[in-house]
Amino acid sequence: GSRYFVEHMPVDKDAVAMMLNFDMVGRGLGGKICFFGGAGQRLTERLARDAARRENLTARCTPFAGYRSDQASFLWENIPAIFIYCSRNPDYHTPRDTADKIDYENLWKVIKVAQRFVSALANYDGVITPWRRDGLPNLGLFLEEHKDGLLVRKVLRHSPAGRAGVRSGDIVVAANAKPCRTFEEFEKALKAASNKRRISLTLLRKSERKKLKITLPRRRKQNTKGPKLPIR
Repeated sequence: GSRYFVEHMPVDKDAVAMMLNFDMVGRGLGGKICFFGGAGQRLTERLARDAARRENLTARCTPFAGYRSDQASFLWENIPAIFIYCSRNPDYHTPRDTADKIDYENLWKVIKVAQRFVSALANYDGVITPWRRDGLPNLGLFLEEHKDGLLVRKVLRHSPAGRAGVRSGDIVVAANAKPCRTFEEFEKALKAASNKRRISLTLLRKSERKKLKITLPRRRKQNTKGPKLPIR
């Protein structure tokens, strides 16, 4: 759904300041609220912490929003995105995660934190730049973990991976000749290859193994400074 939305946006892409993805915010607050990707810039981290403090919550900010949920589609298109999350519970992704277990008082706190955060962003007249972990290069791949490796759900047109010949449906099983079956292993391989600006992927394509070399784009410097904004 998020991929379709990004590809058929009702407004110009450059008009979108940021995408906020909310997941698992109805249970298990425990005095904390997570802003995955919130530490990517000093501005967003400061706003997240200030907004949470007004509700007596601690904002846990990480520098990377991750590529496992709807924010990924926006990050690949260079649209800033933050993943707001509270906690995973034992009922996660099961039929047991029912509405009667939602803590509505805590959910209301999350809504108020988000409202203050969004309001502060709306009053910011500077440019918010997207951020990726350690400045990792963008290959133009939509991946998801699969029993055999990392399944390529989509390859962006004219991206480094697309130009190298990677196709939707391929399964990444190795990167730089090392097994690669998780996002963490893939990111580690990307980081190791960044300076050389080339990475070799071993793919499984309809039971046939293929090895492709991808030229990595140059890293972009990120703007991490912003003015002090009031939280109303």
